[in-house]
Amino acid sequence: MQAQYTQIFIRGAKAGQRVYALFLGDKKRCFVMHVDKHAFAAISGALQGPPPPRPDTHRLLRDVLRGFDATLERAVIHSVKDNVFHARLILQMKNEVARKVVELDARPSDAIALALLTDSPVYCALSVMNSLPDMTDTLKKIQPKNG
Repeated sequence: MQAQYTQIFIRGAKAGQRVYALFLGDKKRCFVMHVDKHAFAAISGALQGPPPPRPDTHRLLRDVLRGFDATLERAVIHSVKDNVFHARLILQMKNEVARKVVELDARPSDAIALALLTDSPVYCALSVMNSLPDMTDTLKKIQPKNG
C-alpha cells in the first residue's frame, strides 16, 4: 500500500528559553516538532528576516542548486520514530536529454528551511500526522489575538 501525503505549512512557532517548537499542519490539524535554536533561527529567517550579510548554510545550498540549474521539487516528512522526525528532499534537474530526480535524507528542519527559501512545498505522510496529537487548540491558545 502506497503512503498518502498532505501538504503542510508552518502554522505557528514558539521560542522558549531552551525549547523551540514549530506547529506544522494542514488546514484541519497540526502537530508540534521541536527543533534546536539554530534550525529555529534558520526557519524564522527564511520566513521573515532580511538575508544575512553572508549566506547561511540553507541559502548556500539554495544557491548551489540554482548554480546547477536544479530545483527542490518538494520536501517530505515521511516518518517519526521515537519522537525523531525523518525527511527527504526530492531534487530534480533537467537538461536537453533527460530529467534526473534525486532523493536525499535530510533533517526535517533543514528540509523546511530550504523549502521556504526556494518556495517549494512541504508534505507530510498522513500516517505521521495521524500518529501525533492534534495541537490545534494549543496553537490557538498561544497565538496572539488579532484586534
